[in-house]
Amino acid sequence: MSVSWEQLRVEARRLEGEVERSLSDFAKACAALSGSALGVVDASRRNDQVARELERVEALETRLQGCLRQLEEVNRQMTTFTQDEQGKPALLLVLQRHQEVLAESRIEYRRLRASLRQVREYFDLVGPRRVSSPERQRSQTKAGGGAGSLPGAAPDLERGLRNLESESTHVNGAHQAVDASLGQSMALRDELVRQRQTFALMFHRMTAMADSLPQVGRLVANIRRRKRRDVLVVATAAALLSLLTILLRLA
Repeated sequence: MSVSWEQLRVEARRLEGEVERSLSDFAKACAALSGSALGVVDASRRNDQVARELERVEALETRLQGCLRQLEEVNRQMTTFTQDEQGKPALLLVLQRHQEVLAESRIEYRRLRASLRQVREYFDLVGPRRVSSPERQRSQTKAGGGAGSLPGAAPDLERGLRNLESESTHVNGAHQAVDASLGQSMALRDELVRQRQTFALMFHRMTAMADSLPQVGRLVANIRRRKRRDVLVVATAAALLSLLTILLRLA
């Protein structure tokens, strides 16, 4: 069943609205997850809250990915439609706008996913050992005054944890730089894909024009042939009239 251009435009606008709402919900869920992972002090309460937020974030991410895939499919159908219509300028402008919206949505989704990954890595690193202050004090007291324990064990442990957090900060910074580079690369790739589609449509249109040139040549040849025939008819008629005039005068 063929789909009209207007139906594709309506479907694209509907999916763009769904993607925008899904991105907004996904961003709010990521912010809530970050607050749960970093703001709650009690370990058990924090773990439960983070688990609930993770389930919600994963559900929203699945819905967002589905909307993006549907929007990509509609854009592909619109590209095919413009190729069948020999790349009309009005259709190309509409297609370009929808492709730009899709590219911006992809970039925003990658940015949110990168921030979500950082929160997960941070929680995996410091979450299991981040306990409340009284518990930490009791553990330090046991470590410092227990039988067979070394006097400098607790300070060494704290220094090791601080070094680990510092190293984690450096690693997260490197991840952010890599994510930024990947985001720019993906944006460049999307732009190159869009330009390639535009050039493909232009090439298709030029090919169609080149195919129509022989028909134009045949039309011009037919016009010239008819013109020569008309000239011969007029010349023959003029000659006959002249001959009849001469015969009448002689008679």
